[in-house]
Formats: sequence, structure tokens, C-alpha cells
Amino acid sequence: MQFDDDYPSCLETYATLRVFSEKSSAAEIAITLGLSATESFSRGDSFGSKGQIRSHSGWLLSTQGLVTSRDGRRHLAWLLNRLRNNTEGLESLRMSGADLDISCYYLSVGQGGPIMSSEQMLELGQLGLDVWWDMYFDSDT
Repeated sequence: MQFDDDYPSCLETYATLRVFSEKSSAAEIAITLGLSATESFSRGDSFGSKGQIRSHSGWLLSTQGLVTSRDGRRHLAWLLNRLRNNTEGLESLRMSGADLDISCYYLSVGQGGPIMSSEQMLELGQLGLDVWWDMYFDSDT
């Protein structure tokens, strides 16, 4: 697959594998996946200005700052390279009640939008991972 690292309709993009669990801690998720998170939090942690208490743990692996391409396919490929041999870990987390998905941030400029290859769609489907985009549009254009 060829990437267009200077993807013309994108100012910035990154992808994040997100795992949320009421049962497993962030440390247990890391062990199950054999990967280190770029961000995590634990059930019982407080958050927000009102000191709310988290009802679940969160484990996130983001390409932000690690992959410099503006082609979202490269960010998905980076995550898939770390996940493709770990179907058992993903399924184990899913069977324990964890929620898993991939969130993609996308800052658009002009016409066009993100693209995903058919190979990536197939592989993500086999891994049972939904993908969604959090899209923003540059107001200066």
C-alpha cells in the first residue's frame, strides 16, 4: 500500500486504540496486549473540576506524536502492525466485557477527507475493531 504523507486535505491526523474496562486495570490491559499505553487511567480515579470518580479503567495507544504523516492510513497501519498478532489478547479483553475501538482525529482543510484501504477494513473487521472519526474543519480556509 502506498501512502500520501502530505495528504492535501488534511492538516493533522492521528489514530488511537481505546480500551475501556470495568473489570481489568490499565496495567492488566497492557499485560494482556503486550503493549504500553500512551495514556491510561484507573477505575476509582477522580477527574474533572467536580472531582467525578471514574467507573472504569482506560488504556489508550495513540499515534499522536509518533507518526508524522497526514495520511490516516499510515496511522491505522502503525496500530495494525502492533495488533495483528494479538487477536487472542483483543478477544480476551472483549470477552471480559471491555469496550475496544479506534478513534481517529482529523483536521480537514478544503475538500476531501480521510480514506481507509480495503485491506485495512478487512483486517480491522477480523480484529473486531470499529473505527470512528472525530473531524474538525479549519476555519481559516
